[in-house]
Amino acid sequence: MNNTTTTYSLNTNNLPEDVLSYTDDKFYNFIREVLGQSAADLLNIQTTNNVPSFLLSDDVCDITEHAVEPEEIDVLREKISFAFRYGTYHVKIGIRNNFRYLNKLLSAKLEEENNKKNEIQKKQQQKSIQLHRH
Repeated sequence: MNNTTTTYSLNTNNLPEDVLSYTDDKFYNFIREVLGQSAADLLNIQTTNNVPSFLLSDDVCDITEHAVEPEEIDVLREKISFAFRYGTYHVKIGIRNNFRYLNKLLSAKLEEENNKKNEIQKKQQQKSIQLHRH
């Protein structure tokens, strides 16, 4: 049996340049555009309102699989989960994978930004050293 590995690239070029600074409505609008209304609602219910909060979340879908009672979660749960007998739920794999991919994409963007900052600092240090030598 062949094991096939699928690779995908994380092209951050299509992300807005300032996406890492999005908060509140701007963040939720971005999520709505990229992943859809239900995904934005799921993050909003949990007050995951910016990129750092999203990246630090282990699994934003977890809340829908637990016996949480608020009506707003029940409505959302019906949209993004499969209901099983005995009252258990499982988030649809497409929803969960979309969040995973976005997490990887935003993490890659954050890494790129950090690398840019490090390069700028290195260049500034090199210039400073050169100025002190002359």
